[in-house]
Amino acid sequence: MCDVQTVSSKPAVTRGDCSSGVILGQVFMLRWALLLVPATVSKSVISFSPLWTLVFQGERVTLTCNGFDFPSSRKAIWYYEKSTKQHTGHTFRPSVSGCYSCQFQDLALSNPVCLTFTSAPLILQGPTSVFQGDSVVLKCRTRSNLKVKYSIIYKNDKVVSNGSTFNIPQASRENIGYYTCKGVKGPMESFSSNTVHINVEGFPTPVLTVRPLKPVVGSLVTLICEIQLFSPNTDIQLQFQFFKNKQDLGSGWSPFPEFKIPAIYQTSDFYSCKAKSVTSETWHESNEVQIPVHIPVSKPVLTLTPEDSTPLEGDKVTFSCKAQRGSLPILYQFYHDEDLLKEANVSNWKAVYVSLIVTAKDSGSYHCSAHNDAGSQRSQAVTLHIRVPLSQPVLTLTPPVTQVFEGDMVTFRCESSKGSPPILYKLWHNNVVLGSQSNPHGGSASFSFTVISKYSGGYYCTVQNAWGQKYSESRSLIIVANQLFIDLNPHSDLAQPDS
Repeated sequence: MCDVQTVSSKPAVTRGDCSSGVILGQVFMLRWALLLVPATVSKSVISFSPLWTLVFQGERVTLTCNGFDFPSSRKAIWYYEKSTKQHTGHTFRPSVSGCYSCQFQDLALSNPVCLTFTSAPLILQGPTSVFQGDSVVLKCRTRSNLKVKYSIIYKNDKVVSNGSTFNIPQASRENIGYYTCKGVKGPMESFSSNTVHINVEGFPTPVLTVRPLKPVVGSLVTLICEIQLFSPNTDIQLQFQFFKNKQDLGSGWSPFPEFKIPAIYQTSDFYSCKAKSVTSETWHESNEVQIPVHIPVSKPVLTLTPEDSTPLEGDKVTFSCKAQRGSLPILYQFYHDEDLLKEANVSNWKAVYVSLIVTAKDSGSYHCSAHNDAGSQRSQAVTLHIRVPLSQPVLTLTPPVTQVFEGDMVTFRCESSKGSPPILYKLWHNNVVLGSQSNPHGGSASFSFTVISKYSGGYYCTVQNAWGQKYSESRSLIIVANQLFIDLNPHSDLAQPDS
């Protein structure tokens, strides 16, 4: 019998020292080399024929590189011991012991398949790790040039088969142990095989996850059936199947732990997956998952109340913003030109409001935006033109003196501190328009003239825009002995024109 060394968790060859002095490799029964689970990235997967990884020198093993959603016509790159490029092609037939990996261009590197080509006279082929309920076959083989009368298979040094095969229909923890075989050639001549340590574990419950976590309606979604194995590297062969509302999605049993939905629309469907080992008829089902399909927010509508886009200064105006569709919650933002006025995150379909007591500076463009996890939209703009009533104008005289000589130049200035332009300014003398000016920017207007005797009398000015007219207080000019002086009495009895 062999003295078995500690078995590594890595898919490497277990070595033992046998009485024949031949170093033998531990067997790995794999059809699909799917070793690292859970899988979150599409990986290349290796299949091979025959189903054993421990074979005699001179025997051929054909490795095939498989890629999820990749046609077999695509070429793959093969690597030896993860670093040395060996071959380019869909299949590869190595003849040297070691670990081999393959990779399609857009997929991750596969997990390795470790092969052992041995010159030993006798080998025992079988798996090292199985799930409860799996069907297991152990096979004792001799080299083609070696004839033995009979073979014996042992478990923990006890005979379990007087033949070259040992079948376990449904593996249980009772089958855990160290297995070897012996080939008897004659009364004094026999050969011992390598040792296979079989470990039997319960099948873990698969977990279905979705990538991306928050898909947008109509986008690609990948379902991933995750299995957390008792060892990250194992010779267990797994198969997966995916379902929607308990109906097969058409995937069938596959060695790939993922399934792609090209475009997803419904949020009410329930998805699940099943997983099993290839040597078992018993499958295990995951949790059901309802995928929260996110609907992009629609273009919001900005509404003004009252609808008048030319309110008076001091009026109250209210903007409301609402999107008609989109996944909740929705973040609404209000802008005056590009300045943020307000934002609100809502989880219902009510409109969001912002109210203003408007002043002249509130004129300009307004819009709102709506944002959710699937995107953002901006409303059409609404432009406000704030109507600012005119203030009472002030009439001043330059130079500010009380008397001037006839023939001097004087200037009347009419000024209103506020009011929406354009503004029409008029200077009145004894209720007759002496002059008028229109200022497109507002502010003030000036009227200059040379003083003569007929200009004695009362003066005032008016300002007028699209929303009203205002009068200044009156002023009197009296010319005495060719001298003009100003009566600055604000309570003059000069008549004013009817408004």
